[in-house]
Amino acid sequence: MNKSEREEVVEMVEKGTLKPNVSYDSSLILLPKKNEQLSKGGGEIVIEKNGDLVLFFTYRGMLDNFSGFVY
Repeated sequence: MNKSEREEVVEMVEKGTLKPNVSYDSSLILLPKKNEQLSKGGGEIVIEKNGDLVLFFTYRGMLDNFSGFVY
């Protein structure tokens, strides 16, 4: 589900349209309202290695544990 929408977000990260925008963590991107449902638990994605790795959460635990899709 939502594969094509997630791929569009990944493309925006690769092009530099979406950049880290969370002041306390340079690896987090808070998604725009229209895309926030693609990553559970706050609408944030994690990027690493200049966008080479993008994590969309499917579950975020209270203190630890998480799962998601990695591109």
